[in-house]
Amino acid sequence: MPFKRVWDDSCPKIYEQWEKNGAKYTIQDLRPEDDDIATEMFLEHFLPDEVMCNTNGIHKDALGLEDARLFWRTTMAERMSVACYRELNGKKEIVGVNACPVKCIDDEEKDIFKSDCFKQVINGMVYGDKKASPFRTLGVDKYLSGAGLMVRRDARGEGIGARLLAAREPLCRSVGITATVTIFTGPASQKSAAKAGFTDLAALTFAELADAGMKYPRDERVVIKMMAKTYD
Repeated sequence: MPFKRVWDDSCPKIYEQWEKNGAKYTIQDLRPEDDDIATEMFLEHFLPDEVMCNTNGIHKDALGLEDARLFWRTTMAERMSVACYRELNGKKEIVGVNACPVKCIDDEEKDIFKSDCFKQVINGMVYGDKKASPFRTLGVDKYLSGAGLMVRRDARGEGIGARLLAAREPLCRSVGITATVTIFTGPASQKSAAKAGFTDLAALTFAELADAGMKYPRDERVVIKMMAKTYD
């Protein structure tokens, strides 16, 4: 049965707050009323920048964009995504989001996407899952996954991505989840994840995905890592 967090009077939970240059920043649960805003931000700021999505041209494909909207709206409906809100001059807005679905060992795979370009990204993620075998490797029956970490371009360089990653621990503990697993596709995100305590489960290259029958260039230089962190 798909995971869905109980959204009660204790939500949204706040995980961190700080002030800088007259602005107040809050890392907290993404509010349900902001799901559509967060989804559109992923389309604008994540799809063109993330290497698997960019390589498949999702941001240029109408059907691919439709699939991406469905993907993130479905993820956010689980109520496990975390956002960074910035309040400045009385205006509060989202500047970063970490979309986080929960994967359970008895989940059934469903083919709900229509575009080939988006399916290529999903197939790459599934391939990484099978190679890393996180349920067996970590000895868990569920874990918090990652479906994209995005920081708005005008808010980058402030460490927001690292703070969003750190918020996974109190979030997981609040619902009894003891591990988080994510595919990090770029050197910068892999470095940040390692700094945050994530360790490698598996690594794969674009060339490996191409050899497995997916539409990626045979490029050994693009290294994708599935990384995990456990909370004992």
